[in-house]
Amino acid sequence: MDSFEMYGELMNQYDSLLPPGEIRKKILDTALMGLESKGGGGGGGGSSGPDWDVVADLQHRQAMNSYDYDWENTQRQYNHMLLQNEAQKHDQLVQHTYQTAQQKQQWMFTNAQQEQKYNAEMAAFNKSERLFDWQVDMNHISVNMARDEQLAQTKERYQALSFETQTAALQYGAKKTDLSLQGLGADLDISSKRTAGQRKKQGLTIDQQTKRGQAAAQSVEDTVKGMQVAGQVEAKGQAGGSATKQYQSIVAQSSRLQAAKAYELNRSDLATRLALNGVDQTMAEQEAASNLSNAKIGAGVKTADLEYALGIKQRDATKLSIGSAHDRANKKIAHDQYAANVQADFNRMSQPTMGIPIPKPLEIPMATILDPIVPVKGKPPVWGAGMGAGPSSAGSTAAGGIGAGAMTVGGAMMGAAAMPAATFGVTAVNAAGAGVALGAAPGLGFLGPVGLGLMAVGGIGMAAGWW
Repeated sequence: MDSFEMYGELMNQYDSLLPPGEIRKKILDTALMGLESKGGGGGGGGSSGPDWDVVADLQHRQAMNSYDYDWENTQRQYNHMLLQNEAQKHDQLVQHTYQTAQQKQQWMFTNAQQEQKYNAEMAAFNKSERLFDWQVDMNHISVNMARDEQLAQTKERYQALSFETQTAALQYGAKKTDLSLQGLGADLDISSKRTAGQRKKQGLTIDQQTKRGQAAAQSVEDTVKGMQVAGQVEAKGQAGGSATKQYQSIVAQSSRLQAAKAYELNRSDLATRLALNGVDQTMAEQEAASNLSNAKIGAGVKTADLEYALGIKQRDATKLSIGSAHDRANKKIAHDQYAANVQADFNRMSQPTMGIPIPKPLEIPMATILDPIVPVKGKPPVWGAGMGAGPSSAGSTAAGGIGAGAMTVGGAMMGAAAMPAATFGVTAVNAAGAGVALGAAPGLGFLGPVGLGLMAVGGIGMAAGWW
């Protein structure tokens, strides 16, 4: 293998893993070695110089190889980019489908949680409503029981008051009857005592009159006896002093008897008057006692009337008090029922709501992936382009040839190196925000693919910071 073949072989090392600086250095060293071998050495030695037609042919041949290689590589890069775009589109579609399904699942799960919470709250609310209805019914039953008990108590009190009224009326009637009977008994007693006094007075009067009649009869009898004695004296023919003395004795005896009878009558009249006065005094005392008893009975009747009237007022007041107490008890029962219902309503739960609907997730945007533009094949290298008259010395000629060849190669590929990033790469605006030129290093989307000439290699090295 001569130096030019070695030079052509090294041109294929652009795909090497070596840094572009090392590749460039090796290329330059190899070119210099080939020129020195052609020219018979470098330095100050003089020679006729290389055959520039051959050099031009080799250079054109190498340029065509690079031109064909670059065009094939461009097509390969273009197809690779299309494949990468398809893969990226597929991955993006899979990721979009996954994220959409995940959002939908999360949305459904959140709705299910909200619905479950709402159902649990509605179940608790329904239970609270049932408990409230039961509590209100129990309060109503309790109120009815309390009212029945209060009504029974009020009826018992009214019944007791009625019994008390009847008892008071019976006692009042019995007391008045007893007082009336007592008054009637007192009247009958005083009347009986009056009759007894009158009878006693009549008896004393009759006894006195009887005694007076007996005394008068005895006086007449004594007078008759005296007259009989006087007649007997005359009949015996007595006269003179003896007859007179005997007559006087008889008269004196009769007078003494009459005087004694008159004295007894006087004493009997005095005793009768005293007895009559005693009877009158006793009857007066009995009248006074009867009047006092009647006065007491009258006072008792008035007292009974006042007590009965006072009892009526007390019972009327008690009746009003029972009615007022019954009304107050009913009001308290109604208040207790209202308070119990309010407490039951306070313990009720508020009716839950489903809440604000959970918004559906927005459609995940799909990134727009642009395919690279279709590459256009440039014009082939022109034979002898960039060649000029070389210096007189072999070293300068060799150096100038290499420089011209390098510029020619670089110049031939400047079009590919200066192509925009959209030609060989895709700027994908997606969720990650990545802007990467596919097939090139990050940040190097403005560069062409590897193997586009020395200018491209140099640009990549400088952009990557290799030199």
